[in-house]
Amino acid sequence: NLDAVEEPVMQIPVAFAFSKKDADSELVAQMNEFILAAKESGLLEELKEKWTGREEPPADQHPDYTHLSGENGTITVAVNVESKPLVYLKDHRLTGYEIELLVLFSEEYGYQQDLRNVSFNAILPGIQTGRYDMGAAGFTITEERRESVVFSESYLTAESLMVISGRGGEGSGGTAAAGDSEETGFFADLADSFEKPLSAKHAGR
Repeated sequence: NLDAVEEPVMQIPVAFAFSKKDADSELVAQMNEFILAAKESGLLEELKEKWTGREEPPADQHPDYTHLSGENGTITVAVNVESKPLVYLKDHRLTGYEIELLVLFSEEYGYQQDLRNVSFNAILPGIQTGRYDMGAAGFTITEERRESVVFSESYLTAESLMVISGRGGEGSGGTAAAGDSEETGFFADLADSFEKPLSAKHAGR
């Protein structure tokens, strides 16, 4: 049996990543403005409830990025489809929390999205070289990553929980043997919700 400690061990902000040379760009300023407004309006909380609930959103509630005008240009975004529920494939289309947030941002500011599915470890180097304008893959903000990229305002918090594996019999109170505890993350805790195994790295990537 697994018992989760109710209080999170650690809370780490999650954000979009941009090249450091774009730190003062209009795109980063617009993204930060949008995220702060979405926090104030309650939109971020609505998206969190929608995408991290016990049920996957119905098909007609998945984001549609085919209608974006692109009147103010196209943003090349590196994503990773192994980041469910933030980014994943459904019916051969990209979807998830971050995809919907990007679509809403693009509707607001008149952008088109060029979404590129690449390996997680290739995203930040690709941003640094200018191959991608930004990255969306559940990036937690760390000081090490700040050395190579700039982050947007945080739009989500990853919560690391402690899970205890109890080996005692009935009435043991779930006492854990030494070495039976492990840390798991916010998104790993969603594995049952989406019926797909997730590793703890998705919470603190």
